[in-house]
Amino acid sequence: MPDLSNEVSIVEIEPLLTSGFTTCGGRKGICISAPKGAAGSRIKELFMETNKAHRALNRAIGDGCVARPLICQQCGKGGRIEGHHADYAKPLDVKWLCVACHKYLHSQKASSEYSGVLVSLTPAISRGLDDMGAPQRSAILKRASEAPQSAQAVYLKAACGISAPRSAIKAFCMMCVCWQRAEVTMCTSTACPLYRYRPFQDG
Repeated sequence: MPDLSNEVSIVEIEPLLTSGFTTCGGRKGICISAPKGAAGSRIKELFMETNKAHRALNRAIGDGCVARPLICQQCGKGGRIEGHHADYAKPLDVKWLCVACHKYLHSQKASSEYSGVLVSLTPAISRGLDDMGAPQRSAILKRASEAPQSAQAVYLKAACGISAPRSAIKAFCMMCVCWQRAEVTMCTSTACPLYRYRPFQDG
């Protein structure tokens, strides 16, 4: 895959690549391939918004309207410095961070609301949670904190509407039986509309 670092930070692209999202192209344009359906549309929307903000910032830097500092505003170290957007609708309003600090901000939430969530939050999950109202977000994070770490990412992606339907069914079934995989396999709720679609079936 070509180097897209001048268009969008790799910190923000990498988590999407692990979700069935791929890109091709170069400086003149990017072709996006994502899962079909609502999940794919949401991923594309998030990527395009991110890409648009970074393009605007790069143009401003190239035109001399914005100066990229030489050190990270978080840790004070030098090296590659990237602009972190708290709000992609404000492309020139950024915090200048080194790659390590940038990655940290995209994978962790400082609020105690996230304290029970043990998995790293991808930009897509973070944005999905940020787009929710406080009551819904709190309920989802509480439910995620009750799940084992191995199931948290699957649940959060489904709750944010960025997973494929099959993964969303997996999250629902796991949640239904208190996150016990064996219980999904041995499910006796034959009247459930998802019974025949449940994961972990033998054979």
